[in-house]
Amino acid sequence: MNHSILHTILFSTFFLFLSGCSSSQLYSSKADIEKINTKIETLEQSLQERQAKNAQKRQESLEHLVLQQKEFFSSIEQQLHNLQSEQNATRALLEQQLAKSKPKQVIVYKDKKEVSKLQGKLILGQEENVFIQPPGITLRARIDTGADTSSIDARDVEEFERDGKKWVKFTLFDRKSNTSHTIETKISRYVKIIQSSLPDGYDRRIVVKLKLNIGDFSDLSEFTLTNRDHMDFAILIGRNVLKDIALVDVSGKDLSPLKKQDVND
Repeated sequence: MNHSILHTILFSTFFLFLSGCSSSQLYSSKADIEKINTKIETLEQSLQERQAKNAQKRQESLEHLVLQQKEFFSSIEQQLHNLQSEQNATRALLEQQLAKSKPKQVIVYKDKKEVSKLQGKLILGQEENVFIQPPGITLRARIDTGADTSSIDARDVEEFERDGKKWVKFTLFDRKSNTSHTIETKISRYVKIIQSSLPDGYDRRIVVKLKLNIGDFSDLSEFTLTNRDHMDFAILIGRNVLKDIALVDVSGKDLSPLKKQDVND
């Protein structure tokens, strides 16, 4: 209750009281007035103290609410951070698994023509058609990135001399047309192929140079002569050719169609 209203009520009551009292009663009423004033002051002080306590409680409640809101938003922020970290870790794991699941590719680069690492390269599959001169025929070839040197199916191999140089004569069998071709060419060098089943532990093979066409690439390439009758392919293309010209996708076949060749080119 407002203290001004309280004063009004008290003085109105006192006035009515005085109007009905004698002079002797008036004297005793002065003491009562002082008591009433004291009570009023006590009530006012109590009211002020109560108002101050209520204000302090409201301030403390507000501060506590603000603190709870800060803690709540901090907790939400931490949870979002943890979620983002988990998503990043999961994404990295998926990318690693995806990279492992991709088909294996053997990539070799060449700067022979001053080109960038990926420009001007043949894309070869595990099997391709190749053109060989001599004798000027197209054969099916196996692309083998694990072989150091290319090899060709050679039967009835005979070494001989011509003009003081070492030559070789052998028969190349065309399985598609079921025809045989006799080839005479110079011997480029010899290589030793480790074979534990042989007495010496290795096989000495003749290396010759033949013109190879694969895709749109054409150049003299080295081939070892060996009997590949038990193999699925008459020709094997190794790293001595691939390292300079090709990207190999072992999951595909016939990725570089053979450019049409002229036997006399």
